[in-house]
Amino acid sequence: ASFSSDDQLIATGSNDSTVRLWNAQTGNELRTLKGHTSYVLSACFSPASTRLASGSYDETIRLWDLRRLRPGGLRRIRNHALTESSNELNRSR
Repeated sequence: ASFSSDDQLIATGSNDSTVRLWNAQTGNELRTLKGHTSYVLSACFSPASTRLASGSYDETIRLWDLRRLRPGGLRRIRNHALTESSNELNRSR
């Protein structure tokens, strides 16, 4: 799970291939983001909390513009092996 910089949103990955956005104050689900084809293993907000990166077991990273959500996200990066030492998500911040 990842908290937005203003602590208003929580993003979680799921084994149903989705990313879910939650209201951190109420715990209510706000939106379900679809586009991955396998388990979503990670999620990370940009510093301004306007974008979200999600990483999946399908070997893709999807970038989501939270101001204008499009089906499947803003961009898909394929065949990227997510590791603890990966700087790919840090560069997208």
